[in-house]
Amino acid sequence: MVELLASIWAFGLPYFKSKFHCFDAVVIVASFVGEICLKGVLEKIGSIVIVLRLWRFVKIVKEFSADAQERMDTFTEQIEQLKMENTEVKKELNAVKAKYSNGGM
Repeated sequence: MVELLASIWAFGLPYFKSKFHCFDAVVIVASFVGEICLKGVLEKIGSIVIVLRLWRFVKIVKEFSADAQERMDTFTEQIEQLKMENTEVKKELNAVKAKYSNGGM
């Protein structure tokens, strides 16, 4: 429940624009209510909530993985851009060195 409240505090109401986040909220609230209210036979229904929580965990790991891959792709593009810029700067530096080593100004 604390996780849900922290997410809403951090992201605001746009947090609920994602279907997965809405599903997460339902699972969190249902499991919280289940832990407090369900007794006896109804505890078996709580096992469904446990399965949903496990599925939620897998989904969160998958989201972290996808986010990490997106960031890696962005970093790779930035590295390639910087390599090209570095090559151009080296060419310009060599041209300036050549100009001054030949006594030109």
